[in-house]
Amino acid sequence: MSACLPPATPPASPTASSSIGPATSTVTGGGLPSRSPAPTPATVLAIDVGQRPTGPWAVTFQQVGVEAVREVYVLAPACAEPSCDIDATIQTFAGEPLGTGVFRFADGMYRYEADRTETIACNDGFESVADGATRVSHTTLLIAGYRATGTAAITVDIRGTRAVEVTPRGASGCSAEHLSYVANGQQTEFASAPTPTPTPKDAPPPKVPAIANAFFGSGAKVVTYEVVGGSVDQIIDSIQASGPFSDWLHARAEALTTAAPRYRFSLSGTAGHCHIQVTAKPAIVFSFTITLPSWSRPKVVDPATVLWWARELQRVATHERHHVEIYREGAARMTDALAHSTCANVSDHLRAIVDDIDTQQCEFDLKEYGSALGLSLTSCLTR
Repeated sequence: MSACLPPATPPASPTASSSIGPATSTVTGGGLPSRSPAPTPATVLAIDVGQRPTGPWAVTFQQVGVEAVREVYVLAPACAEPSCDIDATIQTFAGEPLGTGVFRFADGMYRYEADRTETIACNDGFESVADGATRVSHTTLLIAGYRATGTAAITVDIRGTRAVEVTPRGASGCSAEHLSYVANGQQTEFASAPTPTPTPKDAPPPKVPAIANAFFGSGAKVVTYEVVGGSVDQIIDSIQASGPFSDWLHARAEALTTAAPRYRFSLSGTAGHCHIQVTAKPAIVFSFTITLPSWSRPKVVDPATVLWWARELQRVATHERHHVEIYREGAARMTDALAHSTCANVSDHLRAIVDDIDTQQCEFDLKEYGSALGLSLTSCLTR
């Protein structure tokens, strides 16, 4: 089962936000216990020039209890040499430009550090005060190889922090704030759209693509739950009230994937000899049920809200599809293991693969949002 964290409410600033956390996944069926993680320490490692990331990366800044901020960093190495820096074009997830930056090379890693000062609206407890506060943010990001505690897997990623100080201006009556975000990156495609051309007032709102069974491949069924609202904030509130419950998050999720295994083999005995008999090929397959939100779009709505929803739906569906792909790859490995197993050891062979599937699903969720929320690999595997 895998669940996606609902998007957070976007802040009233030039930095667009939406956060959807990935999912946590466990294979159900067969009564197989979860594996204890290997006692490997968390590690940050240098990467080879061939591992340098390029193209658009969505970076989510999260702090528990406050709205998340999502930005896109479009990466391009300055040259082919290993010691070259990586240039970045930075934009909001809606495609609005935020500027440029450079990830500086040092010791096989690439470091970005920048400050931004903005005048923002704030709330004095009664109403919004235009230009009522100054927000100063300090962002530090590092491109490196990361190995999480409890696993030997190493992934190239963008991680870091953002410290934000909000200071009231004059007699605005707003409160001072200090926020500390944790940043996690995810390579993406759909978030890299160019800055949109302003839409004429009489132009129809953009269309929202349909996410059907075919998006996830064979054996998948999409079911939906209804969300309502005429603005991004209202849609997010509806998701948080109506989405499927996640026992790992202890909260409503935005999307959910469940996987049910089908074992198409049996253990047969002939003349006192046991052998594995495959009754259909492939011998082990999964069927999937993917729960996604479905927006009841008002007749009159801001095109920017429609655009946000189209990208949010694409994002959450892409996330769930990755969970499906992990299951499919695991099913192929389980089927292959049958050819090298006996009646005596087939259970242990399949159990080891199931444990690894569980770990991959949990590591994916931790990378997407779990680590930022203080969740752990152990709590994911044992939930």
